[in-house]
Amino acid sequence: MVAECEYFTFGRVRDVATAHVDAVNSPMLTKLYEKNKSAIDSTWPNALTFCKDSLGLSLRDLTEWEKFQHLIILRNASAHGRGEFTEKQLKNPQEVKRMLQGLSDVGYSFDGRRIIAYRGSIKDSSRDCRSFILAVDVATKALPR
Repeated sequence: MVAECEYFTFGRVRDVATAHVDAVNSPMLTKLYEKNKSAIDSTWPNALTFCKDSLGLSLRDLTEWEKFQHLIILRNASAHGRGEFTEKQLKNPQEVKRMLQGLSDVGYSFDGRRIIAYRGSIKDSSRDCRSFILAVDVATKALPR
């Protein structure tokens, strides 16, 4: 679910950026964009920074971002740690404390490094994903093209 949100969001950001570059019709901007567009959606930090700096849209300011960022953490643990937190995720003790609290807030708990989902956790997460996609859709449709 989170990967689908990522595909949607990164694709939408790229579509909006491409439309903007095409509308400006500047050879220099087009060349810069073509050279750097693959970095726009290579990571969440890149996409978030690009949105804010280049499009004037802070996805972090969407109310749905709070829950969704915790789901990204879960997806990374699932994809890269086989259901456990990765060494990278556990590197900073202060971040770990904040991360665990956030994940607890969205309905998950922990057994050491292992993530525990409860009845309804996945359903709630799917609703949070849907809410985030709808918020991104509305916010990006409002951008000038």
